[in-house]
Amino acid sequence: MIRYIILKILPKNLLSRIIGYFAERKLPACFVRLWIKIFQKIYKIDMKEVETASYKNFNEFFTRSLKKEARPIDGNPQSIVSPVDGVIGCFGKIENNTLFQAKGISYSLQHLVVNQEYAALFQNGLYITLYLSPRHYHRIHCPVAGSLEELFYIPGTLYPVNSFAVKNIPALFTLNERLISLIETPQAGKVAVIKVGATVVGKIKVVYDTLESNQGKKNVVSKKYQGISLEKGQELGRFQMGSTVILLFSNPQIAFSGLETGKEVRFGEKIATWAMENLL
Repeated sequence: MIRYIILKILPKNLLSRIIGYFAERKLPACFVRLWIKIFQKIYKIDMKEVETASYKNFNEFFTRSLKKEARPIDGNPQSIVSPVDGVIGCFGKIENNTLFQAKGISYSLQHLVVNQEYAALFQNGLYITLYLSPRHYHRIHCPVAGSLEELFYIPGTLYPVNSFAVKNIPALFTLNERLISLIETPQAGKVAVIKVGATVVGKIKVVYDTLESNQGKKNVVSKKYQGISLEKGQELGRFQMGSTVILLFSNPQIAFSGLETGKEVRFGEKIATWAMENLL
């Protein structure tokens, strides 16, 4: 109960902006190397798969790029891949406007996407939740090939998204701020990649727009795009500190592949498949 009260009264957004500010400051190289070495040891970061080991600040390390061969993209043209390194949370079919956050804790699709049209679009579709801890690779990629249609910024607070918070804060993912990339695919229907903010996430950024999270905005922002093609595995954005990605699929006939709650997945691994006959 005390932990929950602290989470409620903590100035989460302000704290996250302050941490984000210092994480982006250029620091003496010796200090950056020391801090990275400590972080690497605590979270057992495999530096052999990192593309470069030279960083000007902590955020450059935290959003580090990986060698291409470190995360091969599943080559099956009918596969849907994990957009991140992370841990599988809840997954399943969206029924009666409901998704599950944890056992016995549900939340509203309408409240998650804050758009009646898109709530209707994904009703009876599928969802997967992927949690990124501080030790994970923090870039976010496209799970399918398609075209970018729209970006939503939805303001909110910044509760933690760790196991305690997920099990104790009702409708957590609808309270925290979100950036949503909406993708149209010729095979898998529409796919929403929902990037959920969290405490100490300085910002969520996308590579195709300058819009960022945690900037003190109070209103929903929507931007539409034309002519932006995306390849499976192409980078969409990044978290500055850990958080959660929720995938929504409008096609209810997509088949999950090898998913288990609590299972670790890596970016590029197959998590689902689509079949042409399912779209006819």
